[in-house]
Amino acid sequence: MRALAFIAALALAAPAAAVEHKPPALLETCLSKSERAKAVAFRASDGVALKGVLLGRGTTGVALVHEFRRDLCSWLPFARVLARKGYLVLDFDARNFGSSAHVNSAAAFAVDRDVRGAVELLRSRGAKRIVLGGASMGGTAVLVAGAALRPGPAAVLSLSGPTDFSSIDALSAVRRLRAPTLFLAGRYDTQFAADARRMYVASAAARKRLAIRSTGAHGTDLLRGPDGAATQALLLSFLSG
Repeated sequence: MRALAFIAALALAAPAAAVEHKPPALLETCLSKSERAKAVAFRASDGVALKGVLLGRGTTGVALVHEFRRDLCSWLPFARVLARKGYLVLDFDARNFGSSAHVNSAAAFAVDRDVRGAVELLRSRGAKRIVLGGASMGGTAVLVAGAALRPGPAAVLSLSGPTDFSSIDALSAVRRLRAPTLFLAGRYDTQFAADARRMYVASAAARKRLAIRSTGAHGTDLLRGPDGAATQALLLSFLSG
């Protein structure tokens, strides 16, 4: 009887162990096999199911949010750089994109809620300081989420973030956001360069920087091309304080 009970216990325990250690599946093809093993699933602050990849380790956690009609692949090359520099990096798909859940409601583009969920995951993995980075749509989202975050972020990076996206309003948020903030845009990406300037002027941050690059590149494309290395160095320098 004892042997039967032991076998039954193993049968019950085995599926639970398998579920616990198996990473969620991601649709993206940009990830290496080792990166796929670091895939994570988590929830936005309003419960939407999200997926991403958690790279590196350290006590400073970085949440990276992509632009409209893209996915985590757009930030991935820089996420790898950050991981090598000693950051814990969560590069994830926002709602309605990539491997994350689709939402057909008024909250379809409430990406700031995704950012808050990403922060909770980073904190649960040991992050003591939080950095938020976003491109275009994601730039708007991190500015809005950063203004509401308690404790506040250590830094916020907005690449081509517009003043507003759908129902999220970054221009109002930056008047409350006191974390060090970098507003980055391409000079010939006209609307977005103008928005970066407006938000820089409105920003309440004691430490803030406006960087307008001589390019028409948009979002994470600013991290590539002839000026990409210099732009990456600018972000790393801003993060190091």
